[in-house]
Amino acid sequence: MSVTISGSGQIVKQVIQTFLPTTFSTTSTSFTNVTGLSASITPTNASNKILVTVNLYGSNSTNTASTLFVLTRNGTSVGGGTASGSKPSTIGMGSIPYNSQVYATSLCYLDSPATTSAVTYQIQMKAQSGYTATLGYAPGESDNSDYGRYPSIITLQEIAYA
Repeated sequence: MSVTISGSGQIVKQVIQTFLPTTFSTTSTSFTNVTGLSASITPTNASNKILVTVNLYGSNSTNTASTLFVLTRNGTSVGGGTASGSKPSTIGMGSIPYNSQVYATSLCYLDSPATTSAVTYQIQMKAQSGYTATLGYAPGESDNSDYGRYPSIITLQEIAYA
């Protein structure tokens, strides 16, 4: 979905959203792209900002494993905490919910890409060694109406400072 707004002052110039209603899982211990969970925007002015909003719902195959998420801009991690030692910069982590429980991870980040070329934001995730990390569902849930499927969403808004 794409919306363009014209005007002056501090306004939202464009809104781009990727809504992923399907599920995704990985056993990769390296950050891997979540298939279908990226969005691209071309800023109209290099001084404009991009407000990135991310909502994720996922789980793990066990309560002792962790799932880590990163946001990348054109392949480079942005919007995460400061890396320390072996600990990478991430936008979120899930570790306690498992099997039939789902955790929520969200991010609201104002980015300054300083370009008028297309910019692509991508969500990546990784699992702890020996476990499965999931998005959109809990791996141990039963097939009944007590469990649901959850969307993953990334929304980009170009903010103009004219």
